[in-house]
Formats: sequence, structure tokens, C-alpha cells
Amino acid sequence: MLSYRYYQEANTPESRYHSLSKEQNADPIYGEGFRRMRALVDSVGFPTLIETLRTTKRLPASKG
Repeated sequence: MLSYRYYQEANTPESRYHSLSKEQNADPIYGEGFRRMRALVDSVGFPTLIETLRTTKRLPASKG
């Protein structure tokens, strides 16, 4: 998730390639796992994800 956010912020042709490859990865862990985490971040926000992980060592519940 951190590298994806970095690539999104960089917004260069190379970073767009890397972020798109993460989004479209067919692997059940790296692809589907990433898409599930991105949906969670979209739901609760990145700061909430980080704070919940830091304080509870668990993923936060999705708001959606």
C-alpha cells in the first residue's frame, strides 16, 4: 500500500506503470490482497488504517 501511494503521488510514466501493475495483478495474494486493502483504505482512510494497526495490531473494520 505504501509503494502504491508513493507511485500515485509521483505521477510519472514509470510510477503510473507500477501502480497500474499493482491494481491489475492477477495473483490472489498480491493482486486480490492489494485490492482488498485499497478498498479498506478508501473506506476508512489511510491515517485511520495506520493508527488502528499501531494501537490494536489489527485491521480496522470497513465503514462500507
